[in-house]
Amino acid sequence: MPKKYTHLLFDADGTLFDFEKTEHQAFADTMEKYAIPYSADWLLMYKNINISYWKMLEKGLITKDELLPKRFADFLDKIKRTDLDPRELNRTYLSRLGQYAFLSPGALDVCRILSEKYTLLLVTNGVYSTQVSRFDKTPLKQYFTEMIVSEKIGYTKPDPRYFDYVFDRHSISDKSKAIIIGDSLSADIKGGRDYGIDTCFYNPENLPVEDDVCTFNITKLEQLVERLF
Repeated sequence: MPKKYTHLLFDADGTLFDFEKTEHQAFADTMEKYAIPYSADWLLMYKNINISYWKMLEKGLITKDELLPKRFADFLDKIKRTDLDPRELNRTYLSRLGQYAFLSPGALDVCRILSEKYTLLLVTNGVYSTQVSRFDKTPLKQYFTEMIVSEKIGYTKPDPRYFDYVFDRHSISDKSKAIIIGDSLSADIKGGRDYGIDTCFYNPENLPVEDDVCTFNITKLEQLVERLF
């Protein structure tokens, strides 16, 4: 049975955007430009480095300006390519990332349907210029009131000040009127739960989740329509 929500806060990467496919393509393009032999092992190495830095960002242990080149500095160090500038690789990678806007299965139809009944907001920790470029390339944009990027406002999910900004900007005075939908248990689900709003864990791999972790979890975006429409 649909609840009393008025606002749906959607995460971007890993939820509505197929970030794995986008990341794979952008990384391969970057390797090709700098004549670095591409391999699945090196992609996995980069991804693990990148994830570790984003986790540090969520905890406030590093800034985004530090994160972006450091991930490539670590990667280049591991593959022993000290002749390349990590800042240049990062710029190329972000440019390539902004060129691709692959959507998760069902994302477009789900947002189209839900936008008939709810205000949709895109809430993301991604790089502002990259997220804007990708968002503008998708037909999703017509169904969203706004995309709110942490880099632009100075606070990162799960920081409660990020949610304060969203709620103040969109005049959401009752926290029971909003729910966040995302794939990150730390940034989206813990962030939303700590802020006092309902949470939906997008869990396409059907990972085991304890009952009290989120309000509910889904394995397909289409299940949102079943629950909310």
